[in-house]
Amino acid sequence: MIDENFKEEFKKLKIQEENNSKKRLKNKTLELLSLKDEAITQIQASKVSV
Repeated sequence: MIDENFKEEFKKLKIQEENNSKKRLKNKTLELLSLKDEAITQIQASKVSV
């Protein structure tokens, strides 16, 4: 019984960890896309001002 509870709790923790990893990856991806857009905007602005 205790073993089953332990397995169940471990499974929940593993799922939480996977979800947290996915959230971190999504946030990092959004951050990188934002930086890319900012860089493109700056490059375009520098071409216009030349």
